[in-house]
Amino acid sequence: MAEAYGAATAGSAGVFRIGDAFGRTFDVFGRKVPQYFILTLIAQIPMILLALAITQFRSDPTVLMVLGVGAVILSIICTTVAQAVIIYGVFQDMRGKTSSIGESLEIGLRRFLPMVGVALCTGLLISVGAVLLVVPGLMLACRYYVAMPACITENEGVFASMARSAGLTKGYRWQIFGVFLLVTVATVLGGMVIGFVAANFGPIVLQIASTVWQVLAGAFGAVVAAIVYYNLRVVKEGVDIDRIAQVFD
Repeated sequence: MAEAYGAATAGSAGVFRIGDAFGRTFDVFGRKVPQYFILTLIAQIPMILLALAITQFRSDPTVLMVLGVGAVILSIICTTVAQAVIIYGVFQDMRGKTSSIGESLEIGLRRFLPMVGVALCTGLLISVGAVLLVVPGLMLACRYYVAMPACITENEGVFASMARSAGLTKGYRWQIFGVFLLVTVATVLGGMVIGFVAANFGPIVLQIASTVWQVLAGAFGAVVAAIVYYNLRVVKEGVDIDRIAQVFD
């Protein structure tokens, strides 16, 4: 597998295609669906437990507010860890190497603080942009789409990772917007369909089905981001997968 991606580097230089990004994403994701699902689920367990706790304190506004703030913070942390371990797994898979769940979690936690910083800063900027006007929020989302993979694979700090993402995405943000839009629409529509069907079997089945879909969608989104980052490095710098992932050796 490493040879295949290395050979694709020279042939793909100068071209970024949405179809190519999704093709590689389905290729990588399809081979490791159970592992990516488990990794994302593990990272989301604290958030799931907190969500259950919130349902028990609906009548207490103070406790509910505290738990709500805690849920937001914990969600950012859990999502960040999940993204990190999946991005590591993606690059190892593209190199033709295997990675255990424990190894992936170790790598993910190694860059924990910078990754949380990237998640907080990009999330805040995108949220502010979306509140002021939707378009600036979308532009910022495309600009910083690969900030997390850059932070993990290049050992950069928070603002350096954001600047790196801005540089890599420059000139290709319409394509990235297309990727972002397709993933978002598929996630929302898939969730609606699953929710409609599962609701016929009761609230417990609905909750389980919704959680499973959210975990799968989150894992798939992390794989897409890693593949887009890889493709941008190939297009702009002509590097191969071994050079990108050498930081993990």
